[in-house]
Amino acid sequence: GGGSFSIQAPSSSSNNRVFTIPDSADGTVLTTTHKPDIPIVPPAFRAFLGGDQVLATSTTTVISLGSETVDTDNFYNTSTYKFTPTVAGYYFINASLQFSNSTGNYRFEAKLYKNTSVAARGNFWNDGSNGENHATVSTILAANGSSDYFQIQGFQDSGGNITITNGSDKTYFEAFYIRPLWLLTE
Repeated sequence: GGGSFSIQAPSSSSNNRVFTIPDSADGTVLTTTHKPDIPIVPPAFRAFLGGDQVLATSTTTVISLGSETVDTDNFYNTSTYKFTPTVAGYYFINASLQFSNSTGNYRFEAKLYKNTSVAARGNFWNDGSNGENHATVSTILAANGSSDYFQIQGFQDSGGNITITNGSDKTYFEAFYIRPLWLLTE
């Protein structure tokens, strides 16, 4: 009750349009169901490493991505380095870690954690001739909208310390909302 509805005719009389409204016995012609968990502005963030970070060999380490270029809903925490979306849904998540020059042969990884488990990883083998090396990881993951969080950690097994290079174009973590969890199930 109390709402209004209007239709405006096309500006050109030569472009006739037909709009058919279904009818039902109870007088209802159109209905909609509001889904409150579809955000008007989809959540998105991008964080990056503001200063170089040293990784010890054979140790998985949280990457201190404490600077942001965008965070639409404050879902990324620049102190804990966790992305905790409060809108349930599927998210595209992407990260890249730039490892500094090294002449040794070693493996390095970017690990994407969902809560306390590795959900995806990207690794690379340095053959000793590479310069700045990137380990990247991209995936689509579901978040429950309450307790799920995502975090990037790095690993390398060079036998010594390796530096993760800072910069918004070098070492970053980003994600954006794709769709609600229920979209394909109803």
